[in-house]
Amino acid sequence: MKHIDLLGRAAQCASLPIIPPSVAPSAGLRRVLRKVGCLYGRKPRPYDGGRLRPRSAARDSSMHLYPSYRSLFVVLYGPVLGLVAASAAAQVSPGAAPRTNAFNDPFVQVTQAIPQCPVPEGPLYTEAEVRELAHVRSQHGGSCHRVGRCRLPNSYLYDAEIIPRGQRYIQQDGRFDDTSVWVLGERRLVTLKGCVQSQAQSDALEKAVWLVDDVLGVINLLQVGTDAAAARYPLLRP
Repeated sequence: MKHIDLLGRAAQCASLPIIPPSVAPSAGLRRVLRKVGCLYGRKPRPYDGGRLRPRSAARDSSMHLYPSYRSLFVVLYGPVLGLVAASAAAQVSPGAAPRTNAFNDPFVQVTQAIPQCPVPEGPLYTEAEVRELAHVRSQHGGSCHRVGRCRLPNSYLYDAEIIPRGQRYIQQDGRFDDTSVWVLGERRLVTLKGCVQSQAQSDALEKAVWLVDDVLGVINLLQVGTDAAAARYPLLRP
């Protein structure tokens, strides 16, 4: 059972949006990462029963599973480590296999007032990644439903409801009409990407999405301005 749980955490973290190492995680983002057993930063520590325990400096420096611009990763043990490393290599290798949104994760643009805003890449997976993630995704949230805490039998089933409601709420709010924002839904986590006019507006948008029913967490990758070099998310390839 331990290896099954670790495999689940590996796939969950691998499917989260990539966050550059220069981005300081907000308190909300840190809470979201802890909930799904993922770690942020250059010195990962193991997830153990809901607590993050420190590791020795020597062990920390050997656990970089992604290149420097991919700092969101999971610390695993045994055979699972090889699985995640292979998945990461497949994502960044030259001439990678075609990628598609095989799981139909909802990804939509909700506002479009800033035409120069860098366009984010959607949720794309190679065929190999789909095979690795399919079983884990099919089981995610099952125990929550069985004990009666969750309404639906799978966490990903909420996304098809959350994103349209979030889109309507953002558009009707009125405070965000001068932005260009995309939203991504993955297992009740809503990721915000795009451009806003100020940090205050970014914070307000994040708080607004938290109010949408069934949202478990919000990952705010919005940027002030339109500088593509400052984008906090992977960009759509030409």
